[in-house]
Amino acid sequence: PSAKYHSFIGPSGSGKTQLIVKIILHYLKNKTIDNFACIFVNHQNVRVLEESRIYARIFNVPCYYVESEADLADSLEKTKSNQYVFIDFPAFDHVNPSNNYYIPFIKQQQDNIH
Repeated sequence: PSAKYHSFIGPSGSGKTQLIVKIILHYLKNKTIDNFACIFVNHQNVRVLEESRIYARIFNVPCYYVESEADLADSLEKTKSNQYVFIDFPAFDHVNPSNNYYIPFIKQQQDNIH
């Protein structure tokens, strides 16, 4: 890893969360990371909420479920001391643009996101 934020953006069911888990397991196996957190950005999806809780237990790290701009800001504040933050973003919402509250963060951090 070379950036603080590792983002995964795509539609539901495309394998983003599974890829995050595989990457984290790879880094843990190779002892490349030890201080990380996960943020799951979504639009009121109970499955994603449950996944965030499961991964918090599996990896024993902070995992946050985000549904609003305020939640995202709060989670980013809580993870500011983490060396790496893995963020699971949903696909762009063309129907309800208010669900795209995370876009300014991506634009602002474009040099620090992989």
